[in-house]
Amino acid sequence: MANLLSLSTELLLLIYSSSPTIQAAVLLSGTSQRLRAVWLEHGDHIAANILEPQIPAYKDAVDLTILEGTWTKNSHSVDSIAIHQCLPRLLHNAELARSATAAWNARLRCNKHRKRTPPRMYTSKQASYYLARKVVLARKHPESRALLLPALLNALVISSTEALNTHRDLVDYLTSNESTHEERLRHDIPKPEEEWTLYDAYDDVRDAPIIRGEWEWVRDVVEIAVKDRLEGNNDLEAFMLDNRRTPGYIVNYGWANGRR
Repeated sequence: MANLLSLSTELLLLIYSSSPTIQAAVLLSGTSQRLRAVWLEHGDHIAANILEPQIPAYKDAVDLTILEGTWTKNSHSVDSIAIHQCLPRLLHNAELARSATAAWNARLRCNKHRKRTPPRMYTSKQASYYLARKVVLARKHPESRALLLPALLNALVISSTEALNTHRDLVDYLTSNESTHEERLRHDIPKPEEEWTLYDAYDDVRDAPIIRGEWEWVRDVVEIAVKDRLEGNNDLEAFMLDNRRTPGYIVNYGWANGRR
């Protein structure tokens, strides 16, 4: 240990970054005050070196994690959050993205054998998942919308057609009965009311309209983004920034018959 502690910070960072898992790096940081100090000062750099090859769309996962750590139910912190201080949340989000995209990939492989039309071209499905979760976050916490929605609007406006298709199809999958009830629950999307059983009506899914409404709003947002791209419109900004819009707006008043 004495020889290890005599190494320069640069060499210690290389040792940290060669850890097979982030958990191993965290354990290493607890072995001495010197190693702990290096971890506290350079934890984000170490985490990126270890996790970026392991987590697809790592930067998007980090952005979501920091936003979730910043915005709470009633307030937000003005201090910047170091990602190495909220690793459990980051790893949890990465697992949710893995689960959602793995389930969707399985469904796409199944549908491929049923349809003769060529498959769509998709971009990073994990990045689309994190974007959808950011929109959910903005919808869930009204006090955060002034900060979050303009950036999310811009991200959707500059997205490629392939990225918009990925956003739309992933959200459609997660909010439809093509995904399993268990998968939807992982992402706080309970059963649609039309799928309730007698037991569900008296269980915790009674709060489903609130949670489902957030994801329905996300679905409306990406639908309008796709529609704007196809038809050359500019309706998304008014929709996202208008708090009077309710979930299900497109289905009730919009272009439901032309969704595809």
